[in-house]
Amino acid sequence: FRSMKTIIKLFLGSIFALIMTGCGTSKNTSQFENEQYDIKEKLEKASFEFSTNYVVPMGNFPPRYLTSNYSVKLSGDTLYSYLPYFGVAYVAPMNSSDSPLIFTTKDFDYQLTKGKKAGNWNVKIDVKDKRKQLRYILNIYNNGKADLIVNDFSRQSIRFQGEIEK
Repeated sequence: FRSMKTIIKLFLGSIFALIMTGCGTSKNTSQFENEQYDIKEKLEKASFEFSTNYVVPMGNFPPRYLTSNYSVKLSGDTLYSYLPYFGVAYVAPMNSSDSPLIFTTKDFDYQLTKGKKAGNWNVKIDVKDKRKQLRYILNIYNNGKADLIVNDFSRQSIRFQGEIEK
């Protein structure tokens, strides 16, 4: 009978601890709305940074966590891309030691549209550089997390997971 009381106390204590942990880490509605507004404002100004820590190459290459800091930064009229590439190239590059996704350009089109769900956004960036025919498609969720799909017309596509920096 005594061990049954101990088990019940432990069970109730565990439930209480779980409830308190859940309450302490949640954001209130106004914090969440402010973060959504900040992301929307950055996207509308075309001034934000997407940081990635996970890559999903197409084909027979396994997904993996990235150990370095990789990102795509948009600052007004300039696109800074610092991303790795894993995949098959359909055209041999001039310098195979450079990643085709590390570059800076001012020659691109930027298009922002609302996502299917409230608070989500889609960004399409078409790089118009003659040497790089790339399309970056960012799907941004209301919590700041994002997926980036890079379509390179001379290579297999690649997908990155990360978030919009606050």
